[in-house]
Amino acid sequence: MAAPVSRKRTAETLSPDPQGGNGPTNKRAKPLGPSDSFADVLKDMAPNDVSLSNPPPVAVDMKKALIFQQVNVQQHGDIVLVFGRTIDGARVLVHVTNLQTLPQDTRRSAAQIFLCRYKVNAMNWMELPQGKFRGVAAGSTLSHNQEEVIIKHEDIVFHPEIQRALPLATLSFDIETRVRDDEVFTPFHRTAEMPVLQISSIIQFGTRSYRTIFTLGGCAPISGVQIRAFRHEASMLLAWKEFVVTSDPDLVVGHNIARYDFIYLLLRAEVLRLSDFACLGRLKGLKATALKVRPGAFRTWKDAPVLAGRLQLDLYQYIQEKYSREGVLDKRYTLDAISEEFLGLTKENIKFDEINSLQDSDDNDRRSMAT
Repeated sequence: MAAPVSRKRTAETLSPDPQGGNGPTNKRAKPLGPSDSFADVLKDMAPNDVSLSNPPPVAVDMKKALIFQQVNVQQHGDIVLVFGRTIDGARVLVHVTNLQTLPQDTRRSAAQIFLCRYKVNAMNWMELPQGKFRGVAAGSTLSHNQEEVIIKHEDIVFHPEIQRALPLATLSFDIETRVRDDEVFTPFHRTAEMPVLQISSIIQFGTRSYRTIFTLGGCAPISGVQIRAFRHEASMLLAWKEFVVTSDPDLVVGHNIARYDFIYLLLRAEVLRLSDFACLGRLKGLKATALKVRPGAFRTWKDAPVLAGRLQLDLYQYIQEKYSREGVLDKRYTLDAISEEFLGLTKENIKFDEINSLQDSDDNDRRSMAT
């Protein structure tokens, strides 16, 4: 049985850092500061060509060693899938095989055994040596946008000494829905009977950010924002799904998306019989599912849908778990409270009972809801 491999190479060989080193640079990030309004922030955003926010797929040279940073690991049948990015922007999906030679443990999945055996931490760097891997045949690929290769687990070289983190393609989003006239403001308890009105999305790669609003009905122009208006909710949801697949984020982030936004979108797609909408991950045909619970039941974090190959960060969950122990926010986890505490900004809130009237009015009022 092969022992864990962790062969070190020089920084010149690995070249994980354009500055010549393999650790973090000394450049300091520009500090965040208060802004007059969210609209002022939008003015500074680049033109809305979402294709620019994520480098196009880069072909992998099968004649050279493949070095990449892993982003996500999951089991798929009898293999382990490792999603990653190379220093030059290639998005790779590694099919790890020969797992039957690893020690077996009925309490753990093959993916867990693989991670423990080689002490694979989050965002580790891996190397596939020249001649030890091959490309996956076109008819056997599993993903939408990744360059796919196959290798035996014992041939992978791990590089824990490389500490640099590559920029991730990040999607943040938030939804707005119509509300019942008699509904009390308890969004976690809603069923999916009310249509989705808007989906606000920001895709970011490195320092470049692009904002798109998907809206049911027209919307007046917003500086720095691409407006995509639809007459029918089903068309809007399917367009957003294609937007997610095309922009191909490594990380999806938002406020309470795990317990509400994602679940509501998936349940709403079921109501509209949009069977393909749930394919929001990186694997073709693999659907994210929302667990069925009785109406009014309070969802827990374990109910969060899994998007194949994508990381998720729910700021509501993170703030609640981290800062409740430190007494910050006094258990106020609203987006407005979080923004005020950490950014010194207040969210431009629209009252709950104003949503329907704004939606039913004109393009300018729907613009107010979008901003």
